[in-house]
Amino acid sequence: MPDDVDLTLGTHWEEDEVVFELYIAKDQPTDAVVLTEARVNQYDGQVRSVRVFEKAIAGVMAKERS
Repeated sequence: MPDDVDLTLGTHWEEDEVVFELYIAKDQPTDAVVLTEARVNQYDGQVRSVRVFEKAIAGVMAKERS
């Protein structure tokens, strides 16, 4: 990841899950670039899923090279 990219870790709730997102914030929240997402059950702490958005990461890395 380029040194000049500021990463943000955010959380929000969806039903019985806490969703953790690592993203690049933008001026408008809808423009944020989500890089990873993990969903954790709020009751038993089980990780339900982990997603890595490879196209978003590749896009950030491509901007670094140009």
